[in-house]
Amino acid sequence: MLARDRPLRAVTLALFGAVTACRAVLGLTAPTPADAGADASPTTDAGTDGAPVAESGGDAPPVEGGRDAGFVAYWSFSDGFESGDFGHWDLSPAMSGAAPTVVTSGAHSGCCAMHATTGTGGPQYAYVMETWTSPTASPSAPGLTSGTVAVRAWIQTAALDPNTNELSFVQGQENPAYYAAAGLGGTSPPLYWGYDWNVPPGNNTSSSIPAGSAAETSYHCVEFVMNVGSAADGGSLAIFFDGVLQKQTDVQTFVNGGWDSVGVGLWYSMGNAPSDLLVDDVTIGLYADEQPVIHIGCP
Repeated sequence: MLARDRPLRAVTLALFGAVTACRAVLGLTAPTPADAGADASPTTDAGTDGAPVAESGGDAPPVEGGRDAGFVAYWSFSDGFESGDFGHWDLSPAMSGAAPTVVTSGAHSGCCAMHATTGTGGPQYAYVMETWTSPTASPSAPGLTSGTVAVRAWIQTAALDPNTNELSFVQGQENPAYYAAAGLGGTSPPLYWGYDWNVPPGNNTSSSIPAGSAAETSYHCVEFVMNVGSAADGGSLAIFFDGVLQKQTDVQTFVNGGWDSVGVGLWYSMGNAPSDLLVDDVTIGLYADEQPVIHIGCP
C-alpha cells in the first residue's frame, strides 16, 4: 500500500489502494458545551438491560442502546448542530482550507447541519472531533481497549472526490498514531464506499465496495462500527448503509492506550476533485460488549 502524507498535520495516513476509480472511503469528542440551551450535565438512562448510559453534550436524542436489544452504550454523544455552532465538539473545527460551517438550510432534521467542503490541488481536510478522554469531557471515559465504538451520521453529498474519509476512529486525537477511517466516494451514482485502517502491527489495509445506486442528493444514514479485541484476539470493522450491513471485516484493532476520538466531516480528501457534503444528527456510542452486530441504527 502506498503512503499518503497529510499536509499541515504531523501524521502519516495510509492511502487506499486503487481498487476502483470511483470508490468510497468513510470518516470525535468530549463535548465542551458553549450553548446556553445545551444540556451539559451527565445523565443516566436505563437501557434495554438496565445499564446506565452516560450522555455527553450535544442536542440530538441520546443513545439508549444498540440497534440490537441487549447492547447498551455506557457513554454516548449526540449532536444535531441545533446550537448553530460547533461548541459541543472538542476540536471545532480542523481544516486545511475552507472551514466547515453550521448552515440553517438543508438539514436532515431540525434547523441546522454541518457543511464541509474541500477543493482540488492535493490532500485536504475539514472536520470536527469528539474526544471522550479529554479533561473537559462531561462525563469522560477512558481510552477504549476492549468493547465497541460506533458512530452514526446522516450524510448528503453534492460532490465527492473519489477518495474521502467522512467518519474516523482515532488514537491520538488530532495527531493520530493510529486510525480506522470509512468514507463515501465517487463523482456520480452508484456510490462507492469502504474503509482503511492503520493499526499495530503496521496493518495498513483498505477495502471498498459499491454502495448501491441511490442518488447522491439524498441523505443517507451511514454507520461505522469497530470491535476492539485484545492484542491476541484482534477485532473487526463494519459499515452499515441506511441500516443494512454492507461489509464486516476481521482485523487487528487493539492499540496501547486505547481509542480516544471520533472525527466527523471530511477527515481526509485526496483533492483530485471537489467535495461538498452536509452532515447531521451525529451519534457516538461506546459499548462494553464486543459484538459485530452492534450498531446505533437509523431512526
